[in-house]
Parts: sequence; C-alpha cells; structure tokens
Amino acid sequence: IVESTDPQASTDAVERMLQIASHAVDIRPAPPVNRTGGFTFTVPETPVTVTVMGIGGDRVAVSAGSATGRDALAPAETLVESEALRDALPALGDGFDPVLFVDFDSVERLTASVMGAESPQYKGNVRPWLEPFEHIVSGSKLDDGGVIARTVIGVE
Repeated sequence: IVESTDPQASTDAVERMLQIASHAVDIRPAPPVNRTGGFTFTVPETPVTVTVMGIGGDRVAVSAGSATGRDALAPAETLVESEALRDALPALGDGFDPVLFVDFDSVERLTASVMGAESPQYKGNVRPWLEPFEHIVSGSKLDDGGVIARTVIGVE
C-alpha cells in the first residue's frame, strides 16, 4: 500500500498504472470494494492475478493474488505491528524516521508462490539470491540543519 497526503495524486497514480498496464495485458475492472477506481489483470503465463486500486482516497494498493488483496484492505497485522520491522529499526539508529522497509521473507514467499517453490528456476536462480537477505530499511533524520539518510541491508 502506498499512501499520499494528496488524494488526487493517489487517483492519478491508479489511472497512470492503468494506462501503462493496458498496453501489455488484458484489463478487467477491480472487484467492487470501498475503492476509488482500480483494475485487475492476470500476469501472462502465470496463474497470478494482480489488482491495483485506490482505497480511502489517499491510498493505492497493489496486490498479487486474492488473499493479498484482502490483506491490503483489511490486514491481520499492520506494518507498525510487524515483528520484522521492529527487529530491523534499531539498525537505522536513534532518531531516524523509516521511509522504506522490505522484508525478504515476504519477498521470498511471494516469489515462490508465483514461480512455484519447487520449480528449477526458483530453486536454482532466485532463492539463492534472496535467502541471505533479511531486510532493507531506509530512513532519514534532521541533524544540524541538514538531512542524514541511511539505508541498512540486513543479512543472515
């Protein structure tokens, strides 16, 4: 989910993604939910359905698979409740506000579900590159009139 302080920017983002995707895939309207526009498409040569929708006016959700879409609209756990994020934040240091977080366990699960966890391509070409990483977390803070930005890549 991407949030913006400008609801029109969120609406514009959904419309722009629709323009880009419509050149490559067969587009269908998104399922009727509390949304401000959206569309779905199936990734060619896979069973994965991607849904892009504006939700709540200031948020845009992009999800792969129906369960992921439901989680985006009503998550069982929010990002601030995430143990993975809580574990990663100390690496940024004191006073840094996080602006980006990638949990590689989630990336690995998504990739395995799309490619097939037992597929030779996944096992031989993707999993070995993802497994060593735990997270990426980036943040910034003000310091003596300047901004300090930091990115930390966590490895096992």
